[in-house]
Amino acid sequence: MNTRRVLASLLVVAGGLLAPCAATVGAQQFSLTLTEATAWVPADGVFRAVFAVTTPLPDGSTVTTTVHRRIRGSVAEQRQGVLRIAGGGSPGAGLQNPVVTPAAQLIAGEQLRYELPIRARSGSSERTLIPDAGVYPISVRVADPAGAQLGETVVFLNRRPAIGTREPLDLVMALASRGPAPFDENGAPATTDEVLRDTRADADVLESGIAPVAVSIDPTLLSELTAGPEGLPLLSRLSTAVGGRPVLRTPWVALDLNLWRGALAVPELQRHLVASDDTTAVLETARRDQRTWTPDETLNPGAVSTLNQLGIDRFLLDNDQLIDPDPRAWTSLRPVAVNGSADSSALALVTDPIIQDELEGDADRQPASRANVVAALLNQGWLAADPDQRSAAYVDLSPAVPAVAAALVAAASESDDPTGIDLVAPADAFDKVAPARVRAGRTDVDLSVELRSGDAEPVGPARVRDLNLLRTRLAAWKSSQPGDPGDPDLDLMLLRASDRRVPEAAFNIPANVNSTVNAGLASVVAPPERSITLTARNATIPLRVENTSNRPMTVAIEIDSSRIEVNGGQLDQVVLAPGTTRVDVAVSVLTSGQFDAGVTIRTADRQIVLGRTVVRVRSQVFSGVGVVLSAGALVFLLIWWSLTLRRRRKARSISRHPTRPGPPDPGQADPGQPDPERAVGTETSSGSEPGPAS
Repeated sequence: MNTRRVLASLLVVAGGLLAPCAATVGAQQFSLTLTEATAWVPADGVFRAVFAVTTPLPDGSTVTTTVHRRIRGSVAEQRQGVLRIAGGGSPGAGLQNPVVTPAAQLIAGEQLRYELPIRARSGSSERTLIPDAGVYPISVRVADPAGAQLGETVVFLNRRPAIGTREPLDLVMALASRGPAPFDENGAPATTDEVLRDTRADADVLESGIAPVAVSIDPTLLSELTAGPEGLPLLSRLSTAVGGRPVLRTPWVALDLNLWRGALAVPELQRHLVASDDTTAVLETARRDQRTWTPDETLNPGAVSTLNQLGIDRFLLDNDQLIDPDPRAWTSLRPVAVNGSADSSALALVTDPIIQDELEGDADRQPASRANVVAALLNQGWLAADPDQRSAAYVDLSPAVPAVAAALVAAASESDDPTGIDLVAPADAFDKVAPARVRAGRTDVDLSVELRSGDAEPVGPARVRDLNLLRTRLAAWKSSQPGDPGDPDLDLMLLRASDRRVPEAAFNIPANVNSTVNAGLASVVAPPERSITLTARNATIPLRVENTSNRPMTVAIEIDSSRIEVNGGQLDQVVLAPGTTRVDVAVSVLTSGQFDAGVTIRTADRQIVLGRTVVRVRSQVFSGVGVVLSAGALVFLLIWWSLTLRRRRKARSISRHPTRPGPPDPGQADPGQPDPERAVGTETSSGSEPGPAS
């Protein structure tokens, strides 16, 4: 980290007053090591420091304490002063005369306990006058009865401003736990002893004080701890340590956001967030911060825009993630705007590189001493900020030495004060502290920062399409065979495939999942084609479906034919026991003749076809329409025949009636017919007889 290396060069680590100082007492080595110190002292409070001593002191030994003058100068000069003294430099002139106290009055067992009541104005002589807010070095020197020095160290008294003279400083601390990095060939996390040790160290940090440290616990770690009885005690301890602290948004695995950004990544990120929320639900009393993203070294402008679409618009950034970082991003002690794409809107708190270096580096210095230096730097920064505006500082405990992080949490928890330095959750700081503004020409604008962009190309449509197709097949298979609780969760396995901590070449999770799904789907075997004769309108078609797996499978069966109707609709929930299952499909035959009926077997959600077959049907049943038409024709014929018979019978009965005249005499002409002899070849005229022809 280049910025930190430059700033860390200010710290001289060769020896130093803050390191435990050792001398020989008799045949034993004496050392004086700071183990506790008040982080911030009110104007009329009490400063306390506890030192560990490794061997009893000779009778008559003394402890000399000297309160030195406040470190002055610009903010940069004050910081240099703290780091110089922490590295072994002179603490400067004394503010008061040295105070010599018999060691026996301060030492109890293996501890030297030092208390210094202070006052800001004139008053009781029992309190030391510390007139101004600031950082005051206190040197502690232990000497034997002859005056020879046995040990010496320096601790910083960080005096707060008087109440009401300055707006409070909101201190945000975050801890992202370490999850299991390696995976086995099936994509399951392999929790190592190193991971378990780091998890216990995280619990130590949270248990060291009541500060509302924002936590981000790797969901794969929680999943692994719940998988077996050996992990449950640690899970219970971790859950208790988290308590009601805020839990930040995090993906289910450590995604590389350089890859997972853009519109195509939104559904995948949503799946990760849902899976993460479901897994972290085991932390029952934790408060969920849905808007703040976990500290993430892969965050980039495109990812900021993508996360904005999911309602995440607050970020905790390391200063090394910025392009040409502007020191005002952390010295302003305010949220800053994050430049993403044109449609993004986000705020961030940025770490102070000097403070982070103090938490992470120089393993030889003792944790409480380093936490004391961090408290001094925070106090200096607060005093340099605008007194009329509420401020906010962010400290990332994730990369810190666990013991140093624990010491800082413990000291800060003891000194927490809503009127001074107030320990808060990220959401509170973002809500209460106004974003930083800077002068640009004649106007004030938001102070903004630019994130570094990764070199990797984002995931393309081919990979997203392949994952979505595989998820569709997986969901279809699970709808037919949900499996047992002990089975691997294939959905989570697919999410693990995107974990940036494992090289893609190490295993091929999608291929393994696809192989498992294909084997499950192939276990259903459709019956062979066959012929069947149906002699009744309501009948059954028997099907023999084979399930080659060792678990029941639930399927849907469809009959496709315009001449058959499945009674009650298509079959949605047909359970196939292992082996061969006979399924009698109740149908209504609509017509007679020979035809093919297609049979399709699908997964229970009907998304995947498991098999097809054809049943050739010979129907000896009249269709309903044919029967109706034939019956109608028969009825018509019966009526017509009936009417015809009635007419004939009526005609016969009339001809036999006694009042009807008989048939005419054969020798007598019918008066209704003309005389044939007169009708042919003759003419008549009125009143004359016909004469002979001339």
